[in-house]
Amino acid sequence: MAIKMNVVNTQQETKMVTLVKGGQISVSPGDTIRLLAKGDINTLRSGNDLIIKNGKGEEVTLKNFYAKAKNTGGKVSRNTIREQLVYEIHDPTNYITPDVVVDLSNIKLEDTEENRVSLSGIKGKPRPEKLKLVMGQHEGFVTEQFFFFSYPFAYDKVQMFIKAVKETWAKLPVQIIESRFNIIGVNGLHEDAVDIPPAEELNQRSELGLRIAIKHKDGLTGKTAIAGITCLGLNGPPGVISVPGWGNMNRAMLSLWPTLIPRELIKQEINFVNL
Repeated sequence: MAIKMNVVNTQQETKMVTLVKGGQISVSPGDTIRLLAKGDINTLRSGNDLIIKNGKGEEVTLKNFYAKAKNTGGKVSRNTIREQLVYEIHDPTNYITPDVVVDLSNIKLEDTEENRVSLSGIKGKPRPEKLKLVMGQHEGFVTEQFFFFSYPFAYDKVQMFIKAVKETWAKLPVQIIESRFNIIGVNGLHEDAVDIPPAEELNQRSELGLRIAIKHKDGLTGKTAIAGITCLGLNGPPGVISVPGWGNMNRAMLSLWPTLIPRELIKQEINFVNL
């Protein structure tokens, strides 16, 4: 077995390397590897190394292929990896991936040197019989605009403005699927899940922001709806301004539809492309 490759370092200097069966080469973080002769080749990660195998099982190794590149942002440490380990992992004893069900319950992490961490204690279980398929669906559009109201009676102004917007839209030929009116700093994140302070207190705020968002099926609705209320920024309550322009209009809205499918329906292949 002989594999030829070009190794391009971060200074864009190129050298050609030929590895024979059992051979290995240490690459520096940030190096780019370009295989010149591919053939029947598969790759496998082992720690920070990349193992390249041919159809006969012969292999060569690129040492430190997955190490963090020098002079780049971020940090690889026990703490940064621990943070990622709890991200969206519901059951650490059965973390499902396409190739293996992982048991992370006894994982051990240890800082070995700067930007390098050793991992141990991870166990694997048989791969799942089915694969997860996630499809994107077009769900229409979202249009939004922001308005800001000043003291005094900022909260009363917001409520009057919302009332005027709803009355205006009721008279327009628009097909609004859903609308949101969120007061920034009051219920912008949690909406009805939190108690709103009394109006007397909110009226003493120096300013309040209002986010108006609508979900709709066609682009004309977004333009018509925003155009219909833009004049309220001039003719509405005193002490109100809006974000200049027409707001964030007709942003495509995608939803995800997840399901499970038999893995034999998926054909896997690896293609190496020279750039």
